[in-house]
Amino acid sequence: MLPKQSAMLENLKMNYCYYLTRIYENADKFLKMKAQILCSAMEEFTIRQKVNNQQVGEMWNEMSFNFTHAF
Repeated sequence: MLPKQSAMLENLKMNYCYYLTRIYENADKFLKMKAQILCSAMEEFTIRQKVNNQQVGEMWNEMSFNFTHAF
């Protein structure tokens, strides 16, 4: 009876290792995909922020020019 239990235990260990490996691989793929999405979103955000800062700078320059030449 001991060899049968041992074989069943080995089978359970192999299944356990297989499922742990699959979970790890799926989690790794998922996290890489989410990281890529986050990086692209951050890149888009920084581009928008840069454009907004340039527009604010231009408006500030225009306002200060109009203010200095108004008097």
